[in-house]
Amino acid sequence: MGRHFEYLSRATEQGQVVLAGRTAESFDQTFGLVIFDADSEEAAQTFMRADPAVAAGVMTASLHPYSIALQRN
Repeated sequence: MGRHFEYLSRATEQGQVVLAGRTAESFDQTFGLVIFDADSEEAAQTFMRADPAVAAGVMTASLHPYSIALQRN
């Protein structure tokens, strides 16, 4: 999990990750969410699969293209 956090931290510092976090443990199923920029679906898949936790099978991931419609100042 440390390598997972380092991977996302590095991508955040480089400006690729917009936000990352996880649900509170009080929910029945805890899951994480990462919103990041990618030039294409292939680039997004590559970024997602390169996450050490995903690559090691510790976590599963699915890609859901997303466009911001509203954003607070």
